[in-house]
Amino acid sequence: MEIPAEVLVYGASVIHHSKRPLLQNYYNFTQIDDEKTRQRDLFLAEPSDPESHYSIFEDNHGTHIFANNDLDLMTKLNELVEHGFTHWKLEGLYTPGQNFVEIAKLFIQARNLIQEGNFTHDQAFLLDEEVRKLHPKKIVSLILDFTTTTLIWLNKHQKPEIKCSGFSDIWMNLKRIHDIIEVALFGGI
Repeated sequence: MEIPAEVLVYGASVIHHSKRPLLQNYYNFTQIDDEKTRQRDLFLAEPSDPESHYSIFEDNHGTHIFANNDLDLMTKLNELVEHGFTHWKLEGLYTPGQNFVEIAKLFIQARNLIQEGNFTHDQAFLLDEEVRKLHPKKIVSLILDFTTTTLIWLNKHQKPEIKCSGFSDIWMNLKRIHDIIEVALFGGI
């Protein structure tokens, strides 16, 4: 490669950014007073695909939306190096402190093995298993379809626990939704 290129090999991948406060605008429209920060762990999902999970947060730079699945290219590092991609980026935005440090160490170990010519297919998969153990897991899901105003709360087994259609139905179930969220955040479900 003639020009320097950086490749994201681990972490969240930004798919959309807007300087506008999209979450705050939505909260204003729905008259909801809630957090918009990354720590709130909000996401968008496609109603027809409960597995979709587009993390979203808002800060003083605007609204950020991330791809459905985080990247983990541990098993593809040899191929990247073969094609001249040797500047790797690891994004730890959604990986808590020490876990991200440990994941970075695993990628450094892989880089060192590649430089020594000792990085095997089996080693790549073993290191990848360690990365997967350290990668955060989602416990519960909240799906909100803005076009049909349908809200679905999925429990840790990805089974629907609450399904509301229309703003009045969501409003009527708000206390129950709040209680489930509180249990999920503080008591586990």
